[in-house]
Amino acid sequence: MGKTIVVMVCLVVIGAGLGCAAFSDVVTPATLDQRAKEYAVESGAASVGDFDGYPNLAKAKMLSGRVDSAHQSIQLDLQQKLQTDTLVYGTIKDAVTSNVTMAQQREETLFGEKGLLSMGLGLAGFGTLTGFLGLMRKRPGDVTSAELEQAVDQATSESSAEVQAKAKAFTEVVQSVSAIMKEMKDAPIMLDKIKVVMNGIQDTDTQSAVAVVKATLNL
Repeated sequence: MGKTIVVMVCLVVIGAGLGCAAFSDVVTPATLDQRAKEYAVESGAASVGDFDGYPNLAKAKMLSGRVDSAHQSIQLDLQQKLQTDTLVYGTIKDAVTSNVTMAQQREETLFGEKGLLSMGLGLAGFGTLTGFLGLMRKRPGDVTSAELEQAVDQATSESSAEVQAKAKAFTEVVQSVSAIMKEMKDAPIMLDKIKVVMNGIQDTDTQSAVAVVKATLNL
């Protein structure tokens, strides 16, 4: 009789509206990790109230399943975002690469060895400065002392040569005019007219420079 009563009680307990969870799972206590609950809830795999009340084995099993569902959902969402980003990146990268290529072509047109700036400096008589154009195409930290020295030496040495050439040409002009005036010594009126014209054209600095050359060469 006593055994029959015990069996009846067990059957009542088992079927007492405990849902699909085993009675032992409902009674057995368990720890529900707070991070796991937040992970499942934030992903939408569980609701905030799913784990309220007595923390038991049934809720621990349910939480484990919700965590797996959350992970799968998050991974699927990440894969979709990755595919979308790959498509967007490809389009944007093509545009950026094209813009960089065009800008580099413009930079070559401006600063290249045969670029507009190099040609412009040459036509303007500043060909000695073209060495600096190559340095302009480098970042300041990438320009070595040797490269800078070489560019400066080239500019100053060639500039000095140009100055010397102009001085030589000026001296030869003074010598030529002096020689012509000596040939015309028998025509004083004409000589005076030439002197008046030259003095009217030359400024004070030029006249002084001519005087220095004449004195130096004993003209």
